Amino acid sequence: MSNVATFPGSAEMMESGRVMNAALELAGRGEYQFPPWIFPPVDARQLFVAGSVQAGAYGTQQVVLTYRVPAGFQAIVTGVVQLYEGTGFVAGLGDLLWSLDVDRQVGAVIPSGRVVEGFLNVAVPLGSYERPWPVPAGIRLKALETLRYKVLPVATVGLGAGTALNCMISGYVWPVK
Repeated sequence: MSNVATFPGSAEMMESGRVMNAALELAGRGEYQFPPWIFPPVDARQLFVAGSVQAGAYGTQQVVLTYRVPAGFQAIVTGVVQLYEGTGFVAGLGDLLWSLDVDRQVGAVIPSGRVVEGFLNVAVPLGSYERPWPVPAGIRLKALETLRYKVLPVATVGLGAGTALNCMISGYVWPVK
């Protein structure tokens, strides 16, 4: 009697298991390190930052969340949330535009830093409080870089009391080696 699994897909599962086992052996000897967006480093700690502000004046960009990587550390953002609570918002019409950038001050005369690829003027909500929107390759951050989540109210959404622009990031932080 054989102890080999014979259900459909079992051969592929066994090969995947062998590959993962070999990678884990290498990782245990310090010869292989998984990319941090797939598997956090051993000395990593959870990154979770949330921010919320009332919707301000139309045409005025607001910073909802700011995160600065501590000195001597690096970080990766693997999930984001951007939501609006209030009236008048229709996703995709451009009434609210969310952006994520690194080291870019609001209203700087000469722009510096960088916009996170794929996160410039996003007109739809992403994620939920229960399930952040996954960022498959992650947003990589170096020591002392500052990530800012910004929102630009453009039109028709409710403003002021009773509204909330909510953003959240999650991922990992670990020491630079």
